[in-house]
Amino acid sequence: MDIKKYVPRDYQRIFGTAFQDFIRYSFDIKSNIGIGDISRIDDLDYMDSVSQITNSKKFIENYSRGYNTKVSKEFYHDAVEPSVGQWQKLAISRAVFKNAPFLILDEPTASLDPKSEEEIFKIFTKLGKEKTVLIISHRMYSSKLANRIILLQKGEILENGTHEELINKKGKYYNLYSLQAKKYINKDVDLF
Repeated sequence: MDIKKYVPRDYQRIFGTAFQDFIRYSFDIKSNIGIGDISRIDDLDYMDSVSQITNSKKFIENYSRGYNTKVSKEFYHDAVEPSVGQWQKLAISRAVFKNAPFLILDEPTASLDPKSEEEIFKIFTKLGKEKTVLIISHRMYSSKLANRIILLQKGEILENGTHEELINKKGKYYNLYSLQAKKYINKDVDLF
């Protein structure tokens, strides 16, 4: 369907997004998360529950000013400069804070270490029980968690199915998955 048939405000309400090239707002943490839904920016109980869900609460609590901690030294000399992974968790928190029924996450764990990445994927799995979660990724690990995988090439659907179906098909998905998996195990082992 042509998206121009819809009023932008109507479809923007249903999507929460976190992109690989997320925005780092030089505000406080409360504003960085709360900008996801300005109407609830002062609902600290909800913000706290979102931070718990996204595993951001741990590092936020370590800051003496908590949600009032200014981030980015671009504008504030007394600001904290979060790590790239912490910034990414704030961006994911912002998307979840919007409480939209549909989350679009483009390479949402690109800046996270493997342990944090695994934690975040557990969160996405839990959120997927309540919302539709679309993860755009080149990392094949995330595909095993998906209910449905759509492999695109040059704007066309090349393959579509579950992880098991696409592995058994032994097509392009199988080749890409095998290529990445071989980086972590003995290259002479037959994977499937």
